[in-house]
Amino acid sequence: MFFGPPICPACGQIPQPFMMMGMMLPPGPMCLMCGSLLPAKQKAAAGAQGVKAKPKASTPPPTPPPPEPQPEYMFDTPWYWTKATDQIFIEITDSDMMKHFQQVMNDTCNSATLGHGRDQQLRGKSYKHLIVDKVERVQCPRLWNMYCAHRGNKVHNRPSTNLHVETDSKWMHSSELKTSVGEKYLWHGTKPDLVASIVEGGFDERYANLEGLYGAGVYFAEMCSKSDQYCTPDEKGRFVLILARVCLGLQYTTSEQRSGERMAPSGFDSLLGQQDKTKYREFVVYDGNQAYPEWIVWYRRK
Repeated sequence: MFFGPPICPACGQIPQPFMMMGMMLPPGPMCLMCGSLLPAKQKAAAGAQGVKAKPKASTPPPTPPPPEPQPEYMFDTPWYWTKATDQIFIEITDSDMMKHFQQVMNDTCNSATLGHGRDQQLRGKSYKHLIVDKVERVQCPRLWNMYCAHRGNKVHNRPSTNLHVETDSKWMHSSELKTSVGEKYLWHGTKPDLVASIVEGGFDERYANLEGLYGAGVYFAEMCSKSDQYCTPDEKGRFVLILARVCLGLQYTTSEQRSGERMAPSGFDSLLGQQDKTKYREFVVYDGNQAYPEWIVWYRRK
């Protein structure tokens, strides 16, 4: 290792050599410039005589703890789910699948009502189409286990209401929906910043508005144009809908308002509300475990 000449800690000068008995000697233990004691050895200062000091080794940042492992699946997963992965969000890249989701949106969209309705969050902008931009599948073992346990234990003891919904399609039926418990795919509109919390903790009826038309439940629709009313854009101008598996079980049908209620009527698992034939049908569950947020559909308004 190279050491340069000592530098005086008091005056900052490099002491000059001096003559003794006709011989040129290096600087001694005392600075002849200011009289201060010099260190025995000192590394060359940066820039002194063109010598660069060796940089100090930086302390490496602490290693972050490994992510907590996902729990094991306790129930069979759909055949099309990706196997042996720790990813929760699986982006769909297959072009045929993307076309399918666009077709489902087209089939469940009443363009005449887009931008209107009592629940419309953004008003004043006209649009006629909802265009799929990105689709993600949610594979969350904890939520799936909770949903399947609820689907199998709570609802199966009663007969279900097996009604047709507009999201029914050949592909939907190939998704192994449990018709015996009234399992359907239904839309849920939300805000982009709430997607992560829904995927992490599921649908939570405790945050529902008690003054809602049918009480404090989790609301779904068969028509994406209805769910679109609740949506607001992200920083990229995209909106988001969740296409969820919903276990409807035995449904209570009503055209009456039920504000203030926190449970389905006694003996029923969910509620189907429609004020009149000109309005959208709304599907309400009062237990968030009756729904699984399987598909996250990002889209644009045109």
